[in-house]
Amino acid sequence: MSRSRRRSGLAAAARKAAGYPQEGLAEALRVDRTTVATWESGEHEPQPHMRPVCSVSISRGSTA
Repeated sequence: MSRSRRRSGLAAAARKAAGYPQEGLAEALRVDRTTVATWESGEHEPQPHMRPVCSVSISRGSTA
């Protein structure tokens, strides 16, 4: 399994563990849901400036 695919699987697992649906995380990050989907599929990775924002959002969890 490629490093990118492993990382994308971890991203999806972290999002789910935090209680976020893709749409909820996308809203918290102010990006489109398809952006989150492409990150999770391994097609793309978050830009470097978005990585800390993703981490903080996931660590705080969903309030929904």
